[in-house]
Amino acid sequence: MSEDTTVETVTAETDQVTDEPQGKPDVDWKGEARKWENRAKADYEAANKWREFELSQKSEYDKLTEKVSEYEAQAAQAQTKLLKYEVATAKGIPNEALDLLTGSSREELESAADKLLSLIADQSKPNAPKPDLNQGKPAIAGSTPADQFAAALANLI
Repeated sequence: MSEDTTVETVTAETDQVTDEPQGKPDVDWKGEARKWENRAKADYEAANKWREFELSQKSEYDKLTEKVSEYEAQAAQAQTKLLKYEVATAKGIPNEALDLLTGSSREELESAADKLLSLIADQSKPNAPKPDLNQGKPAIAGSTPADQFAAALANLI
């Protein structure tokens, strides 16, 4: 089998590096920016006009249902806030800690209040100082630390 192998030669052209900016020369970039800014302002005004048009086309029923849904959301928030206050006053939680109560039902709020009260109780316990076992023992003057350590060890045994 005779195979013809041909070697292809690749010629590389050298790329010339220039310090000129790419793109169109002599472009007024500030003018282009002003043009796009004016277009954006016009689009914003057109969008506002469209919103006003959509609002005028809504029926009275749609407008009222939107208001009712807003009022229902506000009522739900007020109900949750009232429930928080009721649980906090029943459990004796200070006003500063009301934001820490989480939950949407009475049971969730009461369990969160119990946890919060236990944390407050743990923090309010006074920390009793630990006794110093070396208090009242005579200090050994003139001895080395090794002698002091041996004497302390002998006292413990």
